[in-house]
Amino acid sequence: MKLFTFLIIILLLLFFFHNRTFSKRKYVVSTIDNKRYLVQKKTKAQETKSANMIAELVKRKNILCNYLESNSKYQNKYEVKRLLNNQYVEIEEKSFKYKDQVAYSINKGEKIGICLRNKQGKYEDMNTGFFVLMHELAHVMSKDYGHHEKFWNNFSLLIKAAIECKVYTYQSFDNYTNFCGLEITYTPYKK
Repeated sequence: MKLFTFLIIILLLLFFFHNRTFSKRKYVVSTIDNKRYLVQKKTKAQETKSANMIAELVKRKNILCNYLESNSKYQNKYEVKRLLNNQYVEIEEKSFKYKDQVAYSINKGEKIGICLRNKQGKYEDMNTGFFVLMHELAHVMSKDYGHHEKFWNNFSLLIKAAIECKVYTYQSFDNYTNFCGLEITYTPYKK
């Protein structure tokens, strides 16, 4: 019995050591809102910048959600209520597990991962990053999975509301924008 307990303790220690040493991400406190965000391990300055970018995205998301909740034009829509029920979704820098994706939503509101840097390590534009985050939020507010008509309507609604509450500057994407290796060529909202 003592040997079994000893082996369990050794295995647990090895597990924690491995995760701490070889994990490619870690929690870093943002200097903007003093909250912890899961970011990719880089230099201390890069980790802080990543945490601060996520803090800014969260701030914009919160302003947008408050606007949707307080605006009679939006507050009673089923999809908006669905988003508001999941508005405190954890946002993190994307995991290497999803390296081929620019962003992802896990379980429609459990967690959202977003790319912050391109392949050369240069940080992406915040406004376009918020566009990508709104894309993921449109998935959260859509009952079905995929890019169906309701999803595009929800995404358009979010863009319109984000422009109205001044957390997003409209981009037409007529001349495509490259974001983390993905060419964005379309917006569902047209001015």
